[in-house]
Amino acid sequence: MAERQAPTARERKRMRVKLTSMIQRCHNPNNTAFARYGGKGISVCSRWRESVDAFIADMGPCPPDMSIDRIDTTRGYEPGNCRWATPVEQQNNRRDNFYVTYQGERMTLVQLGERVGINSYTLRGRIVAGMSPEEAVATPIAPRRTPRLLTDEEKNEIRRRVVIGETHRAIAVAFGCDKSYISRIVNGRPYRGKHPRAA
Repeated sequence: MAERQAPTARERKRMRVKLTSMIQRCHNPNNTAFARYGGKGISVCSRWRESVDAFIADMGPCPPDMSIDRIDTTRGYEPGNCRWATPVEQQNNRRDNFYVTYQGERMTLVQLGERVGINSYTLRGRIVAGMSPEEAVATPIAPRRTPRLLTDEEKNEIRRRVVIGETHRAIAVAFGCDKSYISRIVNGRPYRGKHPRAA
């Protein structure tokens, strides 16, 4: 294995800052992140706490746009359990991720969404509602309805219904538009939100 080059002064300073931050969140009860790290039993190994040189020797300099990530999130910061990772890799390695098994492969909901091209919130809603991951992926996304603008006659009828006491909600259902659009028609204000939905 090729020997690592010695870090530059700038890299060394950057590594010291990263190490100090790790130590603080794991070993200082006054640190704002302590509850999520040290409070859950996560610690920095004594080898790294005692020497930034040991930390650099084990990890090598941090590549640009990466930060330290624990491979097994139940274990601490120690050689063999840490790597340099991108923000996406870190996001997919969180303890609170929503995991699914899709076509025999375990992955996070975000990874599944990226793979199949469906928003992870859409997938989560479907799975929480009782669909399997395969069903959630196979279910087509409903097409957006084309906006329909109301005619002047329809607007006058809406105003008349409001005057006689019909609720905005009932009128919106009858005319196939958003409830907020009814308020704007009644108050004579231009509508800046979503256009009325198609009937």
